[in-house]
Amino acid sequence: MIMMDILLLNKIKDPYLKLQKIFDKTSAIIDHYHPDEVALEAPFLEKCAIHA
Repeated sequence: MIMMDILLLNKIKDPYLKLQKIFDKTSAIIDHYHPDEVALEAPFLEKCAIHA
């Protein structure tokens, strides 16, 4: 593993803005490290995964 980060998106209500933030951060990591592979995970700490 070269890099790990956490995106806190729970305060962003607009789903399109959430996707934009994920895209921007992922693009920046790819541009910086030029990896052969990338993995994104979506763990949650809510009572229900639907609300995470």
